[in-house]
Order: sequence, then structure tokens, then C-alpha cells
Amino acid sequence: MTEPAESRRILIVDEDALLAEVLELTLNRAGYRSTVAHDGRSAQALLNKERFDAVLLELAIPLLDGSRLLRWLRQELGSTLPVLVHSAVVSPDKTRELVACGATEVLGKPVGIARLREALARLWQA
Repeated sequence: MTEPAESRRILIVDEDALLAEVLELTLNRAGYRSTVAHDGRSAQALLNKERFDAVLLELAIPLLDGSRLLRWLRQELGSTLPVLVHSAVVSPDKTRELVACGATEVLGKPVGIARLREALARLWQA
């Protein structure tokens, strides 16, 4: 049996403050609890001190780009936390590279709300 969305915490990592706010509001309305980081270093700090159930990660973020943050999460932190990457720069080669680095799923940007909710639901299917 899976946990209800209300008990799931999602870290949104996106430099775009408006988009991050829209994502946060959308996820909160869907029952998730979300936290926003606008750069890679802030995301690292949050991941080091708080428990999250998933990360929604934009690649183009300052201070530590999304690809490097993903590698850090997998290699140095040793985390198996689900990571949904969303980016405007998604080619088949880039998608394969991100999955090889540990991305759970890669979503093109802009990502529709229905697609995002479906991707999140797949993370916790029994």
C-alpha cells in the first residue's frame, strides 16, 4: 500500500521564481508538501538536512547545475531518492545521459500539470 500524497515531500529546484511558485502551488493543491530551492547549493543544503520523497529538478540552475546536483545526490550522498528532471533542453541523447546519471524520469519543459501528476504517481505505484 502506498502513502497518500499528503505525506509526500517534494523538493522543487528551479531558478525561475514564478515557475517554481506555480509548481509549488500545483503540488500543494494535489496534496503534496513542497519546498523550493532556486539554486544548486541551496538544494544541496536542504537535501543534507531534511527528508524529501522526490526532487523535481531543472537542469539550468545557478551555483551548481542540475546535472552536477544529480551526480552529487547519487554518488556522494548515495541517495536513491526519485528525481524527475524537467528541462527545455531534452534530446534523446541528453535523456539517456540523465537516466544513466540517476534521473528517474526526464520531462520536457514546459511540463503540463497532468503529465507532472502522472509522473509523480508512477513513482509510488505498488
